[in-house]
Amino acid sequence: MSADWWLLRHGESTANAAGVLSGWDDVPLSAHGEAEATAAGAALAGVPLARVLTSDLRRAQVTAARALDAWVAATGAPRPPVLVDARLRERHMGTLQGADIAAARADGRLDALLGWDTAPPGGESHAGLWARALAALGALPPAAGPTLLVGHGGLLRVLLGALDGTPEAARGLRKVPNAVPFPVTLPAGGWAALRPPPRQLVLASGSPRRRALLEAIGVPIAAVRVPGVPEVPAPGEAAPDYALRLACEKAAATAFGTGEVALAADTVVHRAGALFEKPPSDDAARAFLRALAGRAHTVSTAWCVLAIPGGDPRATAAAGACGVVHSTVVFRPLSDAQIAAYVRTGEGRDKAGGYGIQGAGAALVSHVEGDQGNVVGLPLGPVLDALARFGVHPAESAR
Repeated sequence: MSADWWLLRHGESTANAAGVLSGWDDVPLSAHGEAEATAAGAALAGVPLARVLTSDLRRAQVTAARALDAWVAATGAPRPPVLVDARLRERHMGTLQGADIAAARADGRLDALLGWDTAPPGGESHAGLWARALAALGALPPAAGPTLLVGHGGLLRVLLGALDGTPEAARGLRKVPNAVPFPVTLPAGGWAALRPPPRQLVLASGSPRRRALLEAIGVPIAAVRVPGVPEVPAPGEAAPDYALRLACEKAAATAFGTGEVALAADTVVHRAGALFEKPPSDDAARAFLRALAGRAHTVSTAWCVLAIPGGDPRATAAAGACGVVHSTVVFRPLSDAQIAAYVRTGEGRDKAGGYGIQGAGAALVSHVEGDQGNVVGLPLGPVLDALARFGVHPAESAR
């Protein structure tokens, strides 16, 4: 039984046993799942394990423990060290956690889990999971013998699919049974050899806030090229659709070449069907803030990572990736004097909604529900996943 690595999906959870999607919730193994893990460990008795790697998911760690109990009992060998890495935890389910499996399959909600770039609200795509997993696995030092990796089904789907050449679009459809060890022989260079070749990032935005967010986490920006795209909503166009169209058009209008990836974004502020863009005057800024004062509004930031010049990831997944993230901002009640004082600072003149949450505008805000970076101008989580997929990674020193 010769292989570099062995991949093992965790045993059945109590949620899955009850017909419910468990996602990344820390639910325990069912009695059947415990038995599956024990049987998997016994099946590995002929493998001289040097270490075990698992996510911080409870049922993955318990599967690893039960499998090792059986392996030690069968071999009499010393128990190998167990490494736990949170980057291997699947975050795929999103709002589908706790959903009835049969119902989600029947009404099509489960389909969102099967694609490469798609994910349910609050979830993560297989592409994002792949990028995170490669960052974790590629940083591991060599082991003296085989490694057992225990993780969620989504993790095993992306790893096995990459190793056997399954097209990205089909990896989410792969069936990976619980607690069945899969032997894996890595290519020369190990997991790191599977990462896409590094590329340079061209930021298609003149926003200093977006640049600062990326630089703060070590994403190298090779160039800033701001395309001239008219920012005019189409008749009847919903605010999030408008933002996504602009982000994709800006990326497509940006000049970049081989070895480069373009990132564009657009942020819109909207409430009850009204769109609050960059105020054309101080009078407009005061009117915006009066309309938002004491109320909740939505900030939607659309982003587009483009790997093929002139492409459109809305039509072709190979061209890049795009998405929209929404945050809710609740303003404090504001007097006319408070509004006038803020407008006089000039801070909000170049910002959607007429305010900036990262500066003096923070005093206008009661609270934020959702990603605050999204309100500033860039939702870093999905953007980093997409950049990593196409070969742009934060500097090692910033990770």
